[in-house]
Amino acid sequence: MGNLYGKMTLAERRVAGFLRSQGIAWRYEPGLFVIDPEGRPRLWTPDFFLPDLGIYVEVVGRPGADYDFRREVYERNQIPILFVRTGDDPNWMDHFREGIVAIHADRARLVERICGRGDRPFRPRTEARRRSVGKGRSDRTRSRSAVNRVDGEGGFGAVKCEENGRKPGKLP
Repeated sequence: MGNLYGKMTLAERRVAGFLRSQGIAWRYEPGLFVIDPEGRPRLWTPDFFLPDLGIYVEVVGRPGADYDFRREVYERNQIPILFVRTGDDPNWMDHFREGIVAIHADRARLVERICGRGDRPFRPRTEARRRSVGKGRSDRTRSRSAVNRVDGEGGFGAVKCEENGRKPGKLP
């Protein structure tokens, strides 16, 4: 790890230290394909990727640095990203936390829209509810009506909705 930190700027080391202190797993400068405004594919390396949160982080170390072009490209590519300004924002850690909350609030609204039941919010079934609901039914029937893992890995986006009167995976 010592060599990795040696490649980082001072601002990136600050962010890495903060992430470590918060117990947040990260990857440094992962490759990421984006499509630029002219429609050309590009390989960018944002400073960090937070795999447990599914969020990229760009560290803006220089005060007054302009990242508008990068922000626009990330937005067009629908890539969740936080720009952390360690050089000119003494409250950058609080703003970082607020950014994570905002991204996940947007995700929660999307999940609610996809899986909601009109007047009743979607509630994934707990393991105990799955067992009690499934008693007396075949495995095939039980697996269709319960919340199911899609990829078997438990990765992001790996949960299907309850049937809610429609087939799983079908939008109303």
